[in-house]
Amino acid sequence: MLDSASPLPLYAQIAADLEAQINSGELLPQQKLKSEHELSRHFHVGRPTVRQATELLVKRRLVERRRGSGTYVSEQRPELGIFSLDGTLASFAHHSLKAETKLLQGPESRSSSELGKPALYISRLISLSGAPVLFEELEFERAHFPSLKELWNQSSSLSRLVQEQFGYTLESAHQTFSVVACEQENANILQVPVGHPILKVRRRLQFRDKGVLIVAHLYCTTDRMSFTQEIRP
Repeated sequence: MLDSASPLPLYAQIAADLEAQINSGELLPQQKLKSEHELSRHFHVGRPTVRQATELLVKRRLVERRRGSGTYVSEQRPELGIFSLDGTLASFAHHSLKAETKLLQGPESRSSSELGKPALYISRLISLSGAPVLFEELEFERAHFPSLKELWNQSSSLSRLVQEQFGYTLESAHQTFSVVACEQENANILQVPVGHPILKVRRRLQFRDKGVLIVAHLYCTTDRMSFTQEIRP
């Protein structure tokens, strides 16, 4: 079953085989994997090679070890196409995920170093089943959104609000991604330990004939859901 001539190490081939079984549904969430001894006999390799393969799957959070019990397929985390231009709440709705939104600050006026102009600031927390998954900070160029305070609703889709109430057409977005150690303030908000790795997204939204009007920072807890992007030709 394994290809000894392949440049891919044997443990990686085993991990790929098990991952394929998980993705196909042959191995179900919470199902126990065969023991290392059984897998080593099945793949005709030593137990250290099997251990490397399962360790790789543990790092990918596809399986989990339970002390004194064995290795089990992990519950699949919900996926969210957060990197689309539809807007955060629209992305949750598209994936049939019922998001709970809590306004933390704003809309309030403040200067923006990123926009270089006076801005309206909003921060909100988005949770699923009471568990925080995403903290979002947004800055709107104030001159172009004068009535945002009156129109704002914490459960509304900002992308729809911008288009329907202000008539602006989103043209493009520039996004940067980084994994950062969560600082104290955000750790309290996201309910994770200080220093816990989280995904940080910086997004600049450009509108037709207007330039960049909105800057957003998203802080995402990747241990509670998977964030995806669909790429089409």
